[in-house]
Amino acid sequence: MSKQIVTQLMVLNVFLSLWILSVNPRSADAVEAQGVSRQVLLEAVVDGLTEGKYKMRAVEMTVEPGGFMSEHTHGGPGARYIISGTLTSKEDGQTKTYTAGQAFAETPQVHHSYKNEGKDPVKILVFEILPLGETKTQAAQEKKGITSKTMLEQEVDGLTAGKYKMILVSLKIAPGGFIGEHTHQGPGIRWVASGSLSITTGKTDTYKEGQYYFEPAGTHMARVEGDKNKETQLILFEVRPADK
Repeated sequence: MSKQIVTQLMVLNVFLSLWILSVNPRSADAVEAQGVSRQVLLEAVVDGLTEGKYKMRAVEMTVEPGGFMSEHTHGGPGARYIISGTLTSKEDGQTKTYTAGQAFAETPQVHHSYKNEGKDPVKILVFEILPLGETKTQAAQEKKGITSKTMLEQEVDGLTAGKYKMILVSLKIAPGGFIGEHTHQGPGIRWVASGSLSITTGKTDTYKEGQYYFEPAGTHMARVEGDKNKETQLILFEVRPADK
């Protein structure tokens, strides 16, 4: 094979390599990050919402020792995260126990009741998705030793009718760690469980321990930086179409 042909083949190979890179850029999932660990606490496929506007809400609930809530249902699906304590839950006649750091889903179709059988208060973080229109809710007939406070409520739209996924994630960022440029596939609420973080979009916002914030679908994050002095933990509740 002549040198001219070899040279032409080399040039062609380089051209093809560059062309493949141009039409197949790095996956959007390949986000630059350092000191970040991610644990999916809950992923549930549900349906029942109609297309259009709805509310996403975060509520902190405390169940005192001996406290309880009788059987009830909710107007929309949601995820629950146990901040502290041990909760005994009866779901459609089946008894389950949840402890600190665990999560579970609730849908309008499930009848359930709560009870705190321990000696310490149970603190629960309740994430809910509620249609703006009429909802079918069966309120508890009896409850004792339960207090709740709405921490964040956000009206959003863009969810189509049909099935979708609820995802609850525990995200930990080591001191000085960061997450690079990325976007989210669906709207969600975030709770800063510990530490603090700075989020740069068009501007930089800082959130401290105990604060909540909302991220709409498609929000472009230029950079997320954790606390420089201690670990930052986030609990992320997100909703996205089931096919994503």
